[in-house]
Amino acid sequence: VEKVRTEFQKAPHVVCLSGPYIYHDLPRARQFFVKLYWLFLGMPTYFLVGYMVVGGNFAIRRNTLEKMNGFDTSIEFYGEDTNIARRASKFGKVKFSLALTMPTSGRRLSEQGFLKTGYIYVANFISEVLLKKPAHRDYTDIR
Repeated sequence: VEKVRTEFQKAPHVVCLSGPYIYHDLPRARQFFVKLYWLFLGMPTYFLVGYMVVGGNFAIRRNTLEKMNGFDTSIEFYGEDTNIARRASKFGKVKFSLALTMPTSGRRLSEQGFLKTGYIYVANFISEVLLKKPAHRDYTDIR
């Protein structure tokens, strides 16, 4: 929380902050591949597109959320984070930082499959950026 507060205070033009997940319960080899994903695919994509948000690890200024009329509640799961980032970027900088990590469970990656999950997230990111809508509507609730 303190990192987020400091970032917002020192950069008033930043309207949204996000960072990657760290999957604490995945085997070390899988954790390593996730780090490679963020370094060699995620960050270059962020610099190219100009925005990126991970849905379970972001903070957005209240006034920005109000200006963008809140969340798009028609999106149930895939693509909602990219939708937020794309719409918020119209009001200022959406900053994605590898230093703003969030520990979480890797159960979706384990149960749905490592490569399949990666493909679905990438496809929905691209679809939301280019077509302004997610590529997938259906998702499996994994608890």
